[in-house]
Amino acid sequence: MHTFRTTTKRNDFANAKTKLNLSAGKIKSLKAIIKYRKKLLYCMNSRAQSGLEYLMTYGWGLIIIVTVAAVLFFLFAPPEDQFTCVSNDILTMPLESYNFPYSPAKYANCAARSPREHCEYWGAALYGADKAGEMNIINGTGGPILIKDIRLPELITTTGQAGGCTYNEEFAIERWWGPKLVNGVDVTTINPSNPLKVSGGEKIHIEGIFIGYHSLPGCNNTNIAGNNFQKERSMVITYNDQFGYEKSVTITCYGIPPKP
Repeated sequence: MHTFRTTTKRNDFANAKTKLNLSAGKIKSLKAIIKYRKKLLYCMNSRAQSGLEYLMTYGWGLIIIVTVAAVLFFLFAPPEDQFTCVSNDILTMPLESYNFPYSPAKYANCAARSPREHCEYWGAALYGADKAGEMNIINGTGGPILIKDIRLPELITTTGQAGGCTYNEEFAIERWWGPKLVNGVDVTTINPSNPLKVSGGEKIHIEGIFIGYHSLPGCNNTNIAGNNFQKERSMVITYNDQFGYEKSVTITCYGIPPKP
C-alpha cells in the first residue's frame, strides 16, 4: 500500500513536471513570437520612416527643379510668332545652328509668272542670288553613327489662306535644283543599304534645306502675314548608333522665318 502511494506520487510529480516543462516551452515560444513581432514592427517602422525621409528630402528637390524649369520656360521660350528650330534630343544629338536666308530671286520669279503667283521662300537656292538653307547637328552619342534616312514632309498642300489666296507649304531638302548635301554627300543616295557614317563629335551638316509658301496661280497677294499656316514642321533623321541600335532624332521648326 505504501509502495503504491509512493509510486502514484512519483507519477503525479512526473506529470506535473512535464506540464511545467510544456508550459515553459510555450512561454518561451510566446516570448520568441513577441520578440519577432517587435523586430518586425521595428523594421517596418524604420523602413516607413526612411521612405518618408526620402520623400521629404528628394520630393522637395524635385518640386523645386520642376518649378525652376517651368519658370525658365515661360521666361525664355520664344514667342509663338518667332521662328526657331529645336532638337528633341538635346543631350546626344543637339542642334548647333541653323540658317534660312530669305530668297528674293525666288519671290521675283513667282511674281513674274502669268497668271501671277505669290511665294515666300527661305533657303531656296534656285538662282545664284539666293543662298541655300543649312543646319548643323552634333553627333554627341559618344561614337560613330550610320545615318540611314532623312525624312521631311516635302510638300504640305493647301495649308493656309492669306489675302484670298490658297497656299501650299514646303519643308524639304532640295532634290530638283541646287545643293542637296549632307556632309558633302547627295542626300538622295543615303538609305539603309548605303548609310552615311558620322564620327563621334562630328557635325551633321545639312545643306539645301528650305521652307516655302507657294500660292496657287492667280494670286495678287504680296505677303503672308495674318495667315493660318501650319506653324510647326519636323525633320526626322534615322540612324544606327555605335552598338547597332536603330534610333532617331527629330528637328522641329516653329513659326515662319523673318523676312527682310
